[in-house]
Amino acid sequence: MITGGTSGIGRAAAIAFAREGARVTFCGRRKTLGAEVEQSILASADGALFVRRRAQRSGRKGLVDFTVAQFGRIDVALNNAGITLEKSLHEYSSAEWDNVLNTNLRGVFFAMKYQFP
Repeated sequence: MITGGTSGIGRAAAIAFAREGARVTFCGRRKTLGAEVEQSILASADGALFVRRRAQRSGRKGLVDFTVAQFGRIDVALNNAGITLEKSLHEYSSAEWDNVLNTNLRGVFFAMKYQFP
């Protein structure tokens, strides 16, 4: 199970895990990129499922529940999702800062919370 699997490190990990025989679920905010990664994996390996989710509590619980329903358990979790804004910290609005914290910290917290009930 990989969060942030639609690009960057998460995408590379999803492809690599699948190539090694893992059944992979991954999530991300961008539906089109998620579908592209899923199709790329399915073209050369079995067992990739994209779930569009965000960092909120319900999104992480949904990903964990979906993964367990599909595969019976989670053997490896890569809580990779993260964002940053390309500007100085003092230029962030409160809403932008909340979005960074919700994605980078709360997202990992909720993913781990629901992985180990």
